[in-house]
Amino acid sequence: MKKVILGIAFLLALTGCTSKEASIDITKNQDEGIYDYIYGKSDETIKSVSGEDQAGNTLNVDVAGKEFQAAVPALLNDQSLDLKIEYSNGNESNQKIKLKGRLAIDEYPNFVALMNDRIVQTNDKAKTEFPFTVEDGITTVSDVNGVKTNINVQDGKILGINMTSESDVDKEMATIIVAFQESYHANNEGVSDAYNNALDSKKKTSFESNGFKFTFEKNGNELFADIAKVK
Repeated sequence: MKKVILGIAFLLALTGCTSKEASIDITKNQDEGIYDYIYGKSDETIKSVSGEDQAGNTLNVDVAGKEFQAAVPALLNDQSLDLKIEYSNGNESNQKIKLKGRLAIDEYPNFVALMNDRIVQTNDKAKTEFPFTVEDGITTVSDVNGVKTNINVQDGKILGINMTSESDVDKEMATIIVAFQESYHANNEGVSDAYNNALDSKKKTSFESNGFKFTFEKNGNELFADIAKVK
């Protein structure tokens, strides 16, 4: 009987030493212009998060305490990612993340023809001009009048636009947004209201018009604007 009791005690001791996988909540945001974002929140302090995108590139991940944010270039097709999460206490967690493919805004050549003409018509002081050809992927296509413009092109189609501004000269960002609204029949006062609300409240705001989502966020001196097709 003593041997049996000792055996049970030893088994319980081993069970007590077994580390359990940390609990973590994963959420996704696929409404931004050029990236899909993965957010994680755990009950344990995160040491590191590693993984690769569909093309084999190392993911850009920011870790802060018990939370992380990973940015993944958006694609037309569905993609699946494997994340390895390491915690400060030595525990590990493996997460498989599935991201749905994005909707394309337009064929890129058609987008260029529409936008470049409309920008000039809207504001003759604006200097942003989209190049006629770009490689697939995320590209900075313009950095003028205090506004940097990035686009995501996949298979010759544009998926989204991202703009960043610290000191918008001659209303460059507003001109690009209005030109897009005019080109893709997305005129709505709600878009300009969301833009102004972000400036005033410094909170993230968004508005949908004709299947396109316009998102604005003020962070310090920087204003961010994203356009993506969501319907």
